[in-house]
Amino acid sequence: MKLYIFVLVLIFPAVCLGMNCSFSPGKFSCEGYDNRDDFLYYFYRDQEDDLLSSLDDYEMEITDSNYTFLGHIVNPPLRQGTVLITKLTVRNSTVQNVSKDAFEELDHLRELDLSCNMITELKFVLPSTLEYLNLSYNYLTTLDLNVLTMSRLDFSHNLIRDMVASNGNNKFELVNLSYNKLWILGRRVFNYSVIDVLDLSFSTAEFIAVEPLYFLNTTKLNLAGNNLNSMQNICEKLGVKELDLSFNVFNNISSNAFYNCAANMGLRTLNLSYSSVQIIEPNAFRGLRDLQLIDLRENNLLVLVTNLFDSSLPVTALELQGNAIESIESKAFNNCPYLRSVNLSKCSIANISNNAFYYLNSIDVIDLSDNQLAIIGNGAFSNISVNEIKLDGNEIKSIEVEAFKNLPNLRFLNFSGAGIENLDEYSFTNLSSLDFIDLSYNKLSDIKNYTFSNLSANTIDLKGNTLIASVGYKAFNNLTNLNALNLSGTGIRNISPYAFYQLPNIEEIDVSNNNIKVLKGYSFQDLPAVKILDLNSNSIETIESEAFYKLPHIQKIYLEDNTVTDFQGIHDTVKVEELFITVSEQFGNINISNLFLRKLSIQDSEIQSLQASVFERLFNLEELNFPNTNVYDIPSRCFAELFSLNYLDSQQLFKHVKIVQNEVFYGLKRLLELDLSGLQLQAVESEAFSGLVSLNKLNLSDNSLSEIKPGTFQGLISLTVLDLSHNDFEDLENLKGSNDSAVLEYLYLNDNRISEIGNALNYLQSVLVLSLQNNEINEVPSDAFKGLSSLEVLRLDGNNIVRLDEIPFLSTPNLDLLNISNNAIENFDFVSKLNIREIIT
Repeated sequence: MKLYIFVLVLIFPAVCLGMNCSFSPGKFSCEGYDNRDDFLYYFYRDQEDDLLSSLDDYEMEITDSNYTFLGHIVNPPLRQGTVLITKLTVRNSTVQNVSKDAFEELDHLRELDLSCNMITELKFVLPSTLEYLNLSYNYLTTLDLNVLTMSRLDFSHNLIRDMVASNGNNKFELVNLSYNKLWILGRRVFNYSVIDVLDLSFSTAEFIAVEPLYFLNTTKLNLAGNNLNSMQNICEKLGVKELDLSFNVFNNISSNAFYNCAANMGLRTLNLSYSSVQIIEPNAFRGLRDLQLIDLRENNLLVLVTNLFDSSLPVTALELQGNAIESIESKAFNNCPYLRSVNLSKCSIANISNNAFYYLNSIDVIDLSDNQLAIIGNGAFSNISVNEIKLDGNEIKSIEVEAFKNLPNLRFLNFSGAGIENLDEYSFTNLSSLDFIDLSYNKLSDIKNYTFSNLSANTIDLKGNTLIASVGYKAFNNLTNLNALNLSGTGIRNISPYAFYQLPNIEEIDVSNNNIKVLKGYSFQDLPAVKILDLNSNSIETIESEAFYKLPHIQKIYLEDNTVTDFQGIHDTVKVEELFITVSEQFGNINISNLFLRKLSIQDSEIQSLQASVFERLFNLEELNFPNTNVYDIPSRCFAELFSLNYLDSQQLFKHVKIVQNEVFYGLKRLLELDLSGLQLQAVESEAFSGLVSLNKLNLSDNSLSEIKPGTFQGLISLTVLDLSHNDFEDLENLKGSNDSAVLEYLYLNDNRISEIGNALNYLQSVLVLSLQNNEINEVPSDAFKGLSSLEVLRLDGNNIVRLDEIPFLSTPNLDLLNISNNAIENFDFVSKLNIREIIT
């Protein structure tokens, strides 16, 4: 294969030393330093490959080079036609000067990236086809947009101080001038221009001259991170939809501050965040008839004055988080009929006056999280259409009875981590639409009767209230829509009978991480819809009879990290499908008898010996898991009644077992796969696999087995895969006749110490793949593979075979691959007599 190299040299021909170059279809890349101040391209193609000759879209990329000058560049010629460069990158190099005609012949160039160089002047001619020009991170000081015709420009991170006034014909999708030195935006710099996105952020602008943006039409104007302290001249006769003035120094926003803007722009989003704003005078935003979002985050506002907003404003979102506001006065949001969300989080609000949010007829979300509220007084949120109220992260001592009066649309109420110590019986009266109430991580000591009565809530979250000692027997009375209840980590010691009475639609109850020792009868009763009960991480020792009474749709019960010794409460009266438990060393004395159980997980346990009595009458169990559990003895027939089991976590179960006992798997008639690999097993008794009539795959690889006892695999009538690789077997004598499976297809005996094959493998008529590689076999008898009529792949590589002929393979008419490499075979003449598609010698 001949390699052609095409070299394009910008200065003079040279050898490219020290550069790391690569070619892939459509792109050529080089990075690193050349020993000479040249600029090279290498183009590779095969003599018969015309891929390059048909390219009309090609990328060239040079990075981290030491080229200081770019001379005349051409589209490199090929044997057939010319490569057309459409994207050229010379980035992160030391380029200081560019020839005026450097890109003159690149008449298909669409993107040019010269970023991260040392270019000081833009004096080179750019192709008319160019769509994107990136000269960011250079040393340009002046800029004339009038001579540029491409749609996207990036001049960020330069030293630009002066810009030529617009001639009124400029049209761009993007102009990025961020991080420059534009201390003053000069007169008519962008006049009559159409720029979809104009970024002037962090350019140290302190003053905007008269009419710098005169009749500029833009979708997004970014003036963030400058030193602007006045609104003067910013938007007069400016057409813009998004205006970013964040990270400036506007201490005071006076009345009518944007009045001159109102008639000329359809401003929808105004960002004044992080701008040191202390005062906003009434009607500061007057006239902005299209304004929808005002962002005033992280300023220094102390108060929200009445009539802050013009009633004609269509503002739907107001961001005020992170200010120093201490109180919200009555009717503070008067004249905001369209407001849908207001964020007042992380302020210093300690007081909400009555009717503070009055007239907010369209409000969806009020966020008051992480403030200093101590009391939620009567009327604080009355008579508004709010959908969600966030009060998490406060220090609320009291919620008055009528604090949430007449809120017919309230669906989400968040009090998480709010320091609440007490709830009155009728704190949430008449919240007829409430779906979710979050009271997690508070300081509640009890749940009184009727606290949540007659609510329509779907979810109540009380987790993390570590001081709750008891739950009133009617605390959750008549919550007919309740779907989920979380009481985890609340310190509960006792669940009273009828505590969850009359919850007809509840599906999940979480009482994990508590201090329950005895689960009494009727703790969970008459819950027709409940599916999941989480009792993990308690101190449960006893589950009394009928603790789970009349739970017709129960699916999962979690009892992990407990010390249960009596499971009588989950016998056949409970139609549970999945059970998750932790048990003690006395597991042998426990009986889990449930005809409905489908999945059992015994987790985080220490078990000296499994006993058959443990699994009595689990006739329908399909899956048995032992995550993070240690079992030290597995006696015979301990799974005898698991007739339906099709999955056994054997890897975890047998990790401390050295000898697999006789009939240990007896009764597992539906088990499909058994993985005992990598367990350091030393022996398998001859009847260990007795009764596994459905077993399809048996993996005993990577152990310390040295002997196959007679009859070990008898009765495995469904076995198709047997893996005995990576053990210490020396012969196969007892494999002969020990497997009466007529369906075995894959037999792996590789990486053992087998020295003789004999006729132990005869008549395995269904075997497709036989692996005998990496053993110590020194000869192959003529009848070694007799009867292996289906064999397709045979591996004998990595043995000590010296002599071999064609006779052993006459019995394998379907053999497709034979590997006899890495042996000591002296003569391969027999290979020509074999009708095998691939032979590896």
